[in-house]
Amino acid sequence: MRCPSCGYLRKPEDLAPEWQCPACQVVYEKAALKKAFEPANRGAFTSSARAVDPPREAGSWWGLKVVIVVALLGGLSYFGYAFFNNAAVTSETANGMVAASPVAAPDKTVLLYSRAGCGYCDKAREFLQRHGIDFEEIDVITSERGKDDFQKLGAAGTPILVVADSKVVGYDEAVLTEVLKSKGLWK
Repeated sequence: MRCPSCGYLRKPEDLAPEWQCPACQVVYEKAALKKAFEPANRGAFTSSARAVDPPREAGSWWGLKVVIVVALLGGLSYFGYAFFNNAAVTSETANGMVAASPVAAPDKTVLLYSRAGCGYCDKAREFLQRHGIDFEEIDVITSERGKDDFQKLGAAGTPILVVADSKVVGYDEAVLTEVLKSKGLWK
C-alpha cells in the first residue's frame, strides 16, 4: 500500500500497524481524507483508497465510563446528603417509631440520646425546652452510659427519646407530642 500523504510504499518487514504509515506515522484514513479535500484532488477520493480500518481503541468504552461515573456520583450524592444533613438512619419503620424501651426514664423526665452535630437532636432538644419538658441529655459518642444505653436500645441513629418506658426513635413533633400526652408529661 502506498501512503497517500508521503507516497511511501509499504514493505512486508515494516513494524508499524497496518493502518499507519511507517515513514510519516500518519493514519492512512486521515491522510486519504486530507488529500481528497485538497483543491486539486476534489472528487478523487473513493472508498478503495481507504486502508484497513484501525482497531477499536479504548475510547469506545468512553460512554460506559461516563455512565458508571454518573451512577457513582449519584449514589454518593444521595448517601452523602443523608449523612451530612444529619438525617437519622434507623432500623425502625415510620409506623414503628414508638416501641417498648429496655431503658426506663426517671419519673417525669425524658432521656434524650443524642450526638454532636445531629440536626434532629438539636430540634428535639429545642422542642423539649420550648414546651418546658424536663429532660436529661446523654451523648451516645462521648458518654460510657450513652454508649451502653444506645446499644441496649438497639437503634442505628439519633435522636432517641425515652419517655417513661417507651422509646421514640427519630424526631417527629406529632409522634413525640402524642407519647408525652399519653405518659402525662405534656405541659
